[in-house]
Amino acid sequence: MLEVADELCDARGMLSAAKEFMNRERFPARAQDFMEREREATSIWWYEDTYIPGLLQTKGYARALIDNHVPPLDDETVEERVAGRMERQAILTDRMPPVGLSFVLYEAVLRSPQVDDEQLRRPLEVARPRNVVVQVIPFERAIPAALMGSMVLLETRDHERCAIHGGVVRQRAFGGSGGCQPRDRAA
Repeated sequence: MLEVADELCDARGMLSAAKEFMNRERFPARAQDFMEREREATSIWWYEDTYIPGLLQTKGYARALIDNHVPPLDDETVEERVAGRMERQAILTDRMPPVGLSFVLYEAVLRSPQVDDEQLRRPLEVARPRNVVVQVIPFERAIPAALMGSMVLLETRDHERCAIHGGVVRQRAFGGSGGCQPRDRAA
């Protein structure tokens, strides 16, 4: 495609030379900063009142969410993002020392129409190792503050702590180098 545009615009190879920089990102731009922080985290505390967190999702559930994107995504992009979400789950078992993971889910998350039996069992399977905790807040125990949106807290090796609430990142460094810079949006 770039070659055709290069020829039509008489760009003499300048557009074609940009091909290596045109690779599609695996994650949406608003989520890339969060994914980087997640990879560096030593501890993650995640509260979710709407969706099952990506680290606890099955392929089917992830596909249902990603495929329901507005504007619609092409099939290739959907599959790339589902694969990327599944690859992120390596943090559950592959890191040494293990990452401390704590998930608190509002009961409504588990009662969504997209949650099938496989997805309902997934948090239980993930919580088997001692570095992972999954808790559920029942409907009758939820207070209004618990329904004001999801929140993720990440801590790095340098004791930098980042809070992501409603897509906004806030930072507080405890003796760290400040590598957790605030951004407008995160996933």
